[in-house]
Amino acid sequence: MRGRGRWQHPGTSLTFVACSGAKTSDLLTKQIQAVTSSTTLVTMTIGGNDIGFANLIYQCTLSDCSAALDSTRANLATTLAGPLDAVFTNVKNRAAPGAKIVVLGYPKVFSGASCFGTLGISATEQSKANALAVALDGVIANHAKTDGVTYESALTAFGPHAVCSSSPWLNGLNLFNTGESYHPTRSGHSAGYLPLVNAGAA
Repeated sequence: MRGRGRWQHPGTSLTFVACSGAKTSDLLTKQIQAVTSSTTLVTMTIGGNDIGFANLIYQCTLSDCSAALDSTRANLATTLAGPLDAVFTNVKNRAAPGAKIVVLGYPKVFSGASCFGTLGISATEQSKANALAVALDGVIANHAKTDGVTYESALTAFGPHAVCSSSPWLNGLNLFNTGESYHPTRSGHSAGYLPLVNAGAA
């Protein structure tokens, strides 16, 4: 979860409480304290950790994960409906009246090409992981609309920049720091997500 920062909006302050691996429960019990009645902009990416998205793909490098990807996608709505509604409504209620609440989506991870970043992950698993990302996008977008917050999909922006593309905005497999695997690179944040934040906050 993020607030508006001086580096992009002069004269304003930033409260950065984003945390790798955070779930909706973490946001509701810890991070939400950063949202107050004077908060005019909140940005967040939430939901992926509730379904263990990155960890699930990492497990694909070790064994066949097709069934797990299918099961996770089939249960997305049931898993995320209540938690997403709780996050969006609570953040909206705590922020200033008329505050912009911008929820950012998740991109497809794989480009269809192969490189070290896709080590151990079959073409079928890559396709199913991308299908999971698209389904996740749809579930979050629907709940954001219902709860009256702004949703910005990352699917189009990140489309040409998946793992193993010529200019990736996502890390592939990182054996030395698995926590970075399949997460956005610095370019992914600056060239991919930042324009989405600005569009949603406009």
